[in-house]
Amino acid sequence: MSRVCIVRQFYYPEDPRVRKEAEALASAGHEVDVICLRRVTEAAQEVVNGVSIHRLPLTHQRGSVRQYLAEYLTFFMMAFFQLTMRFVRRRYDIVQINTMPDFLVFVAVICKLFGARITLDMHECVPELYQTKFGLGPHHPAIKLLGWIEQWSMAFADQVTTCTDQQKAVFVKRGTSPDKIAVVLNSADTSIFKAPADGPRLWEPGEELVLVSHGLIVERYGLDTIVRAVGLLKPEIPRIRLRVLGEGEYLPDLRALVRELGLSNEVWLAGFLPRAEMLEAIHTAHLGVVAVKRDAFRDLTHTNKMYECVAMLKPVVISETTAVRAYFDEASFAFFQSDDPVDLARVIRELYHQPERAWAMIEHASKESQQYAWGIQKHVYLNAVLGEAATAPVEAQPVGAS
Repeated sequence: MSRVCIVRQFYYPEDPRVRKEAEALASAGHEVDVICLRRVTEAAQEVVNGVSIHRLPLTHQRGSVRQYLAEYLTFFMMAFFQLTMRFVRRRYDIVQINTMPDFLVFVAVICKLFGARITLDMHECVPELYQTKFGLGPHHPAIKLLGWIEQWSMAFADQVTTCTDQQKAVFVKRGTSPDKIAVVLNSADTSIFKAPADGPRLWEPGEELVLVSHGLIVERYGLDTIVRAVGLLKPEIPRIRLRVLGEGEYLPDLRALVRELGLSNEVWLAGFLPRAEMLEAIHTAHLGVVAVKRDAFRDLTHTNKMYECVAMLKPVVISETTAVRAYFDEASFAFFQSDDPVDLARVIRELYHQPERAWAMIEHASKESQQYAWGIQKHVYLNAVLGEAATAPVEAQPVGAS
């Protein structure tokens, strides 16, 4: 069995992808340490589900490019010394770095020199993310620099994993060998996001309709589009309700929009909820809505919430992006045009009057998502990280792939 250390500049076990990966390794009998950020309420060290967590005294603060860079560099130095000191004692066989930032992989330079296998889990295509986040063009010097850092980082690693075939294609186009990259989808952890024992919860036309959107509250996730759509539908569906579960930098703006549109009775901005309360709020809702704003970055990615709603047997209404369309068709999801509350209202209205279509969507999405399930994806992940031959029953393929 191997000794593995995972480094992630975020909170653990809050990050669902890192938690699933670490627990997959631990459940396979490997010794797993995680080095990560620390909230003020969290212990510096603890063991959760067989994973030993070592939190550094640093929290994440959203802000300007300068603030991001300062945080990246501070975490880099702290993680470098923590990892190196632990490597001297533990002699890790494998060190995994989960981005962002991409250059965080170089904290493992001493480990690599002494024979550790280095894997890099690329959560995002950073040049595309920063183009959309800060309004920069693809030929801006900063974007070109990020592209070079991305390729240097992947070249340093022995193995790369990423989240979709679309992301992999971008990395390959920029110069990384396709043989070096494995795709591990962000599918739901069904030990947490479980199908309800009493089956799907639907509605009858004329009854209350409850929408839910959960996760990080940032502008690019299009929650303003959902709120505006609820405002448009309020005269037609008087008992429409929206539950927004989560916290983030966009929450104050969303509160202001709810007040401006007079939707305080229709929209519940729950903020952070303990896991059990969040799951109950999703379970008792009717429709899961995912409204990411389409751009060069989001066309490459999936969201965890999409898979989590499918796992909990919620019909999914989702903005149309290239990556989502590659894996799910209109029989599984109800698509609408990104950043268009009128089109979102149209789709919700049609579904509200056709609950039988929602039943069919749930059935089809559940069947289609079986090939993307974490039970399969974790084998793809383990094989890539451990450098072993594939043993998974089948690797997920986009819709229509042969």
